[in-house]
Amino acid sequence: MFGLFSIQFKMKERVEFIFIKIIVFISSSVLMAIEISGSRILSPYLGNTIFVWASLISVLLAALACGYWWGGKLADRNPSYTLWGSIIALAGMFTLIIPFLNQMAARLIMSLNIDDVIGPLFASCIIFFWPSVLLGMVSPFAIKFNMKNILNVGNVAGKLYAISAVGNISGTLFTAFYLINKMKVSSIFTLLGMVLVFTSLLIFILNKNSVNYILFAIFMCISLALAIVPHSPLVEISDKEVLIFQKDSFYNHIIVSDNMVRGIRRLRFGKADQAAILLSNKESIYNCTDMLHLPVAFSEQLNDVLFIGCGGGIATRNFYFDYPGIKIDVVEIDPIVAYASKNYFFLETSFRLNMFVEDGRRFIQKTSKKYDIVIVDAFNANGQVPFYMVTKEFLLEISKIIRADGVVAFNIISSVYGKRGGIFLSFYRTLQSVFKNVYAFPNTIFDEKIDYERKMNIIIVATKSKERLSITELHEKMSSLVNSGRVKIFNFADYARCLLDINPAETNKAPTFSDEYAPVELLSSIN
Repeated sequence: MFGLFSIQFKMKERVEFIFIKIIVFISSSVLMAIEISGSRILSPYLGNTIFVWASLISVLLAALACGYWWGGKLADRNPSYTLWGSIIALAGMFTLIIPFLNQMAARLIMSLNIDDVIGPLFASCIIFFWPSVLLGMVSPFAIKFNMKNILNVGNVAGKLYAISAVGNISGTLFTAFYLINKMKVSSIFTLLGMVLVFTSLLIFILNKNSVNYILFAIFMCISLALAIVPHSPLVEISDKEVLIFQKDSFYNHIIVSDNMVRGIRRLRFGKADQAAILLSNKESIYNCTDMLHLPVAFSEQLNDVLFIGCGGGIATRNFYFDYPGIKIDVVEIDPIVAYASKNYFFLETSFRLNMFVEDGRRFIQKTSKKYDIVIVDAFNANGQVPFYMVTKEFLLEISKIIRADGVVAFNIISSVYGKRGGIFLSFYRTLQSVFKNVYAFPNTIFDEKIDYERKMNIIIVATKSKERLSITELHEKMSSLVNSGRVKIFNFADYARCLLDINPAETNKAPTFSDEYAPVELLSSIN
């Protein structure tokens, strides 16, 4: 009889240990899923910068430290399955309210005018701290429940932390490679929250009593109520707009909407416009799209053109129709942006226009083709750009793929001077370190009173030619292109008036961007 009792006791211990390992794995997976999905919650308002990721990671680690500390104290004081299950159920409920907290944090940041450096840290604390603290309390309880012999504490703790690490990896990969591409962000948090609430049921089952079942019923009712309450959209659109398309990609929260009153279709990355066209004629409402034709005035040949960055594909489409003899390659890293440009902004591929979905710099490194013009349009509307696409090394790679009389042009968003002109001045100097001549055209053609300290689109053209064109020479050449019919933008020559002579004293104070040093996130976040 004693032997049978001993076997049953060991079997119960074994079952409990398996259950505990499953709970640790699930909790760890959900924790990392929250962090990865958290970037999608923050990016529509705060961008997808290094500050967002640093804030998420820092808040997570701080919360885990608090969770380990408090969890250890509670586990020693009251090592009950009821308390452990309640902690995990509460973590699930806090996860369910993350989409609601996101709206509150976004409005608070905008009302307080908090910048893009501190903003992500502020928002991360509001949104992600408490669910992460509660999930951090899981491991101390798990160790306490499994520590039957003080001599085995190292072995037990090591196994549980190993399981936790595997859970972290699984949650990270599953969320990044599957969930974000298959579900809305708010739905992901609903799923994660409900997973935690149901996980608490496993714990209550370990200690069957009526109190646990009543607690679970209460937690489940509250959680279901939170799950069915409709969430506000991540990015709100006006009452005059109709949502046409919305999807999260690896890189952006992408929205296409129509304003039926004004007859305008917009492409947004989060809350910021990336492209907009008139539905009546499919032309851009922004004149900076026409300014992307500026490199044509500097190129003797026009046979092969490369676009890095597609957006709505409006400039690419205009080149295709305006210059019938040319061949165009366009490279876009985001497959959802490529899809939107084809399906909603009328960009059609053909034997003359090829679309490549890959990283622009990797494409340049691999291609053996030579181009007459390379146009890099990788800045988003907030002035953010992948750092490795403004460095000297990147420019040297571009220089190798353009012909001797070739041209490279960049559409950047920055001030020219002042505290917000850091990206422009540094990038201008970086271009000068690779190319013979650099021309800057701030988008000021319609400005009655020009303010070079405000952020604006700036088209920068760089050439290998030793000869520098003056404003007068450039205006004459651009007028000739219009008169001959080669360029079909009627006011094309007027953009020559935007050419700006940059004071060398300003650029000399700016650092040259390199792969080792390019603080573009900091410079673009300055308000």
